[in-house]
Amino acid sequence: MEQFYLTLNYEGVNYEVCVKDLEMANLLLNVSRVIVRVSHAIAKLYPRYVRMPEDLLDEQVKFYNISRLPRIVCVNDGTHIKIKNPGGVDGEIFRNPKGFFLLNVQVMCDLDMKFTDVVAK
Repeated sequence: MEQFYLTLNYEGVNYEVCVKDLEMANLLLNVSRVIVRVSHAIAKLYPRYVRMPEDLLDEQVKFYNISRLPRIVCVNDGTHIKIKNPGGVDGEIFRNPKGFFLLNVQVMCDLDMKFTDVVAK
C-alpha cells in the first residue's frame, strides 16, 4: 500500500510530501523501481476495467437522446500532469516547450462515466 501511495503522489508532483509523510527515506534509492512495479500492476488491470462498449448502436442512441449528435460512442478529454524529470536516456522527451516535465494524458469515457480508453505519454 505504501508503494501505491508513493507512486500516486510522485505522479501528482507531491513526492517530497509523500516521502516525509510515510517516512520512507530508505526507499529513495528504489523509487523508480517502485513506480515501475506499481505502474505495471495498474496496467495489468487495464483490460478488466477499460473497454469499448460492446453494443455501439446502444451507446450511439444514448448519446443522441441527450445531445442530438449522431454517431457518438464516447467523449474524451485530456490534461497535462506535471512530473519530475524521469531522467535516463529518454527523460527530455517529457519536457514541454515551457521547460516543464509532464505527462500528456487523454481519457475517453461512455455516457455512464466508465473509461473506455486511457493514454498517457
